[in-house]
Amino acid sequence: DHDFSTGSYRQVGDRNWLLSTADMRWFWDQYCPAGVDRDNPEISPLRLADLRGLPPAMVLVGELDPLRDEGWSYATRLAAAGVAVTARCDAGMVHGYLGAAGAVPTAASAMQSSASWIRGQVDPLTR
Repeated sequence: DHDFSTGSYRQVGDRNWLLSTADMRWFWDQYCPAGVDRDNPEISPLRLADLRGLPPAMVLVGELDPLRDEGWSYATRLAAAGVAVTARCDAGMVHGYLGAAGAVPTAASAMQSSASWIRGQVDPLTR
């Protein structure tokens, strides 16, 4: 989504921990230049009126990621719509923390959980 006023943006967006509010504004300007409707649900999935029928999802967010609240909001809305969702917020983690799975135990755990979740989604399809 393109709402830069969420709690996570206010709490950590200006600390420049790998991703800042300024970075995200720039990314959004590249993704949706002037004249593009950022409220279009195909661009901002949080703007979907009805999330029923979407596929199961796993949402991982880092506590210190400016995108944390929008990820958590999406997971909450999916669950409220009856979509099977697994959500996890990892304490002390910044945006992109999964890339450090080889060195950061929390990231490794999140990657293992993700792999298990994916196996759980794929295994019933292969039987």
